[in-house]
Amino acid sequence: MADVHRHRWGATNPKDMAVASLTVIEIGDLLWYDVANDEVINMASLVFTDLANGQLRSHFLFAGIAMSASPTLKTDEIKVGTAGVWELPCASASFGQNDLVGIDDNAGPTAYVDQQVIAVGDEMLSIGRVAEVAATATSVFVEINPRIVRGGWGGGGEILIEQVCPTDGTTTYIIFPTASSAEGAPFKFRVVDAWIVKTHAAGGAGDTLEILNVANVIGTVDGNIADTLVGRLPDCDDAYHDVAESTLFSIKWTKSTSSQGIAYIKIKPIG
Repeated sequence: MADVHRHRWGATNPKDMAVASLTVIEIGDLLWYDVANDEVINMASLVFTDLANGQLRSHFLFAGIAMSASPTLKTDEIKVGTAGVWELPCASASFGQNDLVGIDDNAGPTAYVDQQVIAVGDEMLSIGRVAEVAATATSVFVEINPRIVRGGWGGGGEILIEQVCPTDGTTTYIIFPTASSAEGAPFKFRVVDAWIVKTHAAGGAGDTLEILNVANVIGTVDGNIADTLVGRLPDCDDAYHDVAESTLFSIKWTKSTSSQGIAYIKIKPIG
């Protein structure tokens, strides 16, 4: 697709980002952060699996929108907009305020599209929200949300995952794969921290939050604490804290009382 200046309003918070020498990027391209090489590529350069998996990976590793171009064989850094509202093409559809959008694929489908979005029903598949109501539109105003940039830049920003733990007994919450994508973890990452905020009643003996790489325990948070207190991961097993791409990643909340909580897991994409 040709260079198109798509920014419409709001601060863009531009960042200079490296580009691979054989990657052609045009102004207006949606960009994905390549953790292994610490550079950005356009969506069409991603290995295509299916739309839901591409949307899931992009939710975490969407870097922003190209504000300058990079012809082939060029290695200069480019300007990337990481905030603000952008007008992005879409298949004819109607959108409400704050509707979620994610990346789209072509008609094949055989590839992801560089400068196009589509409505999604799951926040884990989104790269932004609709900023203005649109009826039967072929373009939509989107406030972008590049999580990898908002979490910090350089070698991969840290990403925070939240999971409400409301039930009694023992419950395993599958973080990856999601209900929308069966591919497992969308990228390789390291678990760097975890904690639980108690939201109801005092804890009971045996109340724990386990962080799991498949069936291997990365670490265990003590949930035997009172309402409003925070239990934090005391240690992290370095034999299991690196979670490979496409791997099952989950947490297990065990409690003997009606004490509920909200779990937070901080992960860092790694190459």
